[in-house]
Amino acid sequence: MTIPRVPGLTTRTATRSDVAAITAIIGACEVANDGVAEVHPTDVEQSLDLAGGEAGVILVEGPDQLVGWATVADGRAEANVHPAWRGRGIGSALLAWTEGRALASGFARVSQVVTNSDRGAHLLFESTGYRIHHTSWILEMKLGKAAPEVVAQGYRKVVSIGDHIKEGSPPQALHALRIRAKRLRYTVEFIEPIYEKTARAYAKRLIALQDVLGAHQDDVVAIATLRDIALDPPQKITAPTVFALPDVDR
Repeated sequence: MTIPRVPGLTTRTATRSDVAAITAIIGACEVANDGVAEVHPTDVEQSLDLAGGEAGVILVEGPDQLVGWATVADGRAEANVHPAWRGRGIGSALLAWTEGRALASGFARVSQVVTNSDRGAHLLFESTGYRIHHTSWILEMKLGKAAPEVVAQGYRKVVSIGDHIKEGSPPQALHALRIRAKRLRYTVEFIEPIYEKTARAYAKRLIALQDVLGAHQDDVVAIATLRDIALDPPQKITAPTVFALPDVDR
């Protein structure tokens, strides 16, 4: 990766120990752009998983702090430059890296979600040939003064992960969505005594989503297990297993 000629800047791939630093820079950007930080360390951990491990995440470091990061998964990029380090060409370098990473992974195009309030990012994308593909809204309904903000945050996390799901997405992506939906369901069930019917209906929809995603995960595990058995001759394969083997590669 080519980085701007700014004294003290270096780049490297991320490791699990960088989760807290990446979370901090995303939070700083969210506060600068929209006034509130909503990112959670588990979001960064999921980004690492979806990117295929640490090699799929690039970091730009200054003399004493992380100043930028980027990742690409399934042709969808995510990148941030710390507000104090913007305007120095770091965003352009990260953009070029995401494009190269997507091409190397076999994708003919790359996309990225950008908040409306980040005008600098909009100008960068437009100047390099990017065009708006679609616009997303986060819809909300105020349930009352006592409704915890954590419910709205949990919903936004589910939507954020769900927006990345498409035909051909890896099992890890669907599993990450299932885990996030389960956390939101627990939160909704906690406030059920206050919101009663509304909360029960919401939880019911989340359970239905979990059931579908859970069945998919069970199939993934079953297929992997059967494939391992089929490829390991010393294993004693029972008649029911043999009957199921033809379906492994469907």
